[in-house]
Amino acid sequence: MRSDEELKQSYKIHIDNEIIHIHIIYDLADSNENTRRMELIREKLFNIFNMDKNKQYKIIVEILYIARGHISNEARKIWIELAKNKQVVKSAVVGQNIFLQVAANFIINTAGRNESIHWFTEKKKALEWLKE
Repeated sequence: MRSDEELKQSYKIHIDNEIIHIHIIYDLADSNENTRRMELIREKLFNIFNMDKNKQYKIIVEILYIARGHISNEARKIWIELAKNKQVVKSAVVGQNIFLQVAANFIINTAGRNESIHWFTEKKKALEWLKE
């Protein structure tokens, strides 16, 4: 399994104009690596959330360049946990992989956030929606 430092190269997280950007750079087919990456992403997001527990956030998740679209069961649980977080008021997922769209819809429905989390195929439209 890759080290945490190597896994951190598979994604980027930054804040721009009050929106948290999560960019998944490449797929990880190994379930353990896939899960560990999500644990690292969750840790980074909770560090951001804990800086001001009263602040609410908008998030964009970019998964445009993922061909296979593997999400381990444990990673899916972490995505659901993040989707349910009360500090996250609106989220956009940007991708073009139909399998990831099905997985995202499952996460959205399980989290009960159908109105506040949407799937987009274009980043520009996702950002416009987040800024509404």
